[in-house]
Amino acid sequence: MSEEICEVSLHPVKDEIVEKVLKESKTIAVVGLSMNPEKDSHKVPAFLQKQGYRVIPVHPTAEEIL
Repeated sequence: MSEEICEVSLHPVKDEIVEKVLKESKTIAVVGLSMNPEKDSHKVPAFLQKQGYRVIPVHPTAEEIL
């Protein structure tokens, strides 16, 4: 059995690129979005949704969130 090697780039991303992505992105996937409206993992995506973002919840057992 051969071993696969996964390399992660440790090169810093320029601030301008990060800023551009954050300004232009309107769809955000939230891994672990909670069904409990009292948790921050529900409040933050709900806030983003109210600000006009399309939020894609990623939760293994929930049928509908937000």
